[in-house]
Amino acid sequence: MIDWEQQPNGKWKAKKKEKGFVDYGWHSEWWKNAKKKMARIIKTCNICGEYTLAEPCIHHLPDDYKSTKRKQEHWRLMKKKITSNSDENTSQTVISRN
Repeated sequence: MIDWEQQPNGKWKAKKKEKGFVDYGWHSEWWKNAKKKMARIIKTCNICGEYTLAEPCIHHLPDDYKSTKRKQEHWRLMKKKITSNSDENTSQTVISRN
């Protein structure tokens, strides 16, 4: 039902509903409940195995700032690992001809 209020000029106007500020930040109760629900959902990745939506594997991260930093750190470590392995594998032996 619509609530009406009379204006000072004699006209009637529908009352505006009070809209409160709803906080969906990381510290709110809503976010805590959402994290608990996401932790219960288990998915599978072909490469990593099982992961939850609260802590996804590196291949299924969303596109937010924190996840981008996590991806960059992962790829930095992978490049470091590849270069260290390639240095060990590419050592050549020199055969001298006498």
